[in-house]
Amino acid sequence: MTVFPQSFLSFKRRRSRKGFSLVEVLLALAVLGMAILTIVGLLNAAFASVSSNLQTSQALAVYTRIDRAFSNVREFVDNSGQAIVSESEIKNKPQFDLVYDWVRDKTGGSWDDALFLVYYHRRVNPDEDGAPQLVTQLIKTNSSTDLPSKGDLDSLDFEGNVYLARVFVSPQLDGARVEMNERGEALSRAYAQGSSLPSSPDSYALAYLPVTVEIYPYSVGASRQSETQTPIFSQMLVISR
Repeated sequence: MTVFPQSFLSFKRRRSRKGFSLVEVLLALAVLGMAILTIVGLLNAAFASVSSNLQTSQALAVYTRIDRAFSNVREFVDNSGQAIVSESEIKNKPQFDLVYDWVRDKTGGSWDDALFLVYYHRRVNPDEDGAPQLVTQLIKTNSSTDLPSKGDLDSLDFEGNVYLARVFVSPQLDGARVEMNERGEALSRAYAQGSSLPSSPDSYALAYLPVTVEIYPYSVGASRQSETQTPIFSQMLVISR
């Protein structure tokens, strides 16, 4: 009978134990890595969806605010936060006529061919109340070159996200009879998209004015808002007389 040393038996038992090869470890790591990448991808998609839904929800709030402001032009301000329409102007001229004058020649044919509105929240802190209060305002400008700068917004003590709205005559008016004579009779000449409306609201034949509202994130501090970006919200809005 052959007798093996104890050390040889221990070595043989260790060799007989089942373990993992390098190939198996690498395969396991590859599977784990793919699983992690899949989870990260799903999380990114979920975050992107939440962010998109949040932006759309905020853009809808901007649109609603603009709709309300067109019925109460006192809410439009300049770059210093002061109302642009005086009480005497409102008394002497219908608000519809004021808005009509703002947009009648804004056809949206180019980036600057629009009325520009900047929507932002302004912090107001009365001396007797230390709690921050937010006031929403709409800055009106006639050109993208007149948009408020970061310095303007900083001086207004803005907070949160800022949005830009382009407003122009809706293409839905194309082909409509929008002009009338002094007797109130609609002229047969049809409106062509891209052309200006009658110079006076008294010559405008319809009881409403449809405009397109495009809403973008506003790049605070940018030298010029980019015309290549895609609006996060675009909707027709009807302004009634």
